[in-house]
Amino acid sequence: MFRKIAMVLVLAAAVPLAGCQKKTTGGAAGDLPVVTTDVDPIFEEYDIQTVGVLNIANTSNNRDAVDLKKMMEIALLQSGKYKFDKSDRFAKDAARLGVEAGHKRLQHSWEQALTLDDINLKAVCEATGVDAVLAYEVSQWDEQKVDMYQEGTSKTSVRLRIVIFAADGTLLWSKKRQMVKESNYYNPDLYTRSTQSGEAIYDESKVPPAPPIKPVAQELVTEMVDTIPKVSPAEEPAEEPVEGGGW
Repeated sequence: MFRKIAMVLVLAAAVPLAGCQKKTTGGAAGDLPVVTTDVDPIFEEYDIQTVGVLNIANTSNNRDAVDLKKMMEIALLQSGKYKFDKSDRFAKDAARLGVEAGHKRLQHSWEQALTLDDINLKAVCEATGVDAVLAYEVSQWDEQKVDMYQEGTSKTSVRLRIVIFAADGTLLWSKKRQMVKESNYYNPDLYTRSTQSGEAIYDESKVPPAPPIKPVAQELVTEMVDTIPKVSPAEEPAEEPVEGGGW
């Protein structure tokens, strides 16, 4: 029989598999082990049906990165893997059920320190009835245009992290990933002319812009949500027939 408990899912950029282990939610942001698309064996000990989602943690220093929130929540809902309570709904449920303060502390600790304390995590999960909590971080949201006088490409980069915690503080799944898209290669020598005095004039209109960032972010979100593991609940054992052929 599986334990049914609440868990937290947190978003972030993709990194290699760190192994299957129990780890509480405390510690520095970079300390979280990250799991690939393989399901951590410990995941199967939890019967997860409903997942509460925390609000986005934007550490990119670019306020536009909050645009990823809508992409994330739509992707989660469309995945069909679990019943995801969107961040606004999760916060309202916590307030209605008497754990608003605990939810706010949980959200604040994630946004400010990228940690989740076990006490508030357990209390919020138990009160709201979720089986998990999802949290995510955007640490890069950047468009860089190549210098008009230099060879190279313009680049767009988005870095995301997702983490899943159980109500008891166990890290069940985590992934980091950075997606970089580049423009066509730019060579200023192809678009330079000289004046009669020998002065070089560059054509700035030929410098390729960085790829649009929202499609890059959407592709990254979709790819990462697709790798969230889904463990089917264990089937109930068949009843043994009684003597005489009946049930």
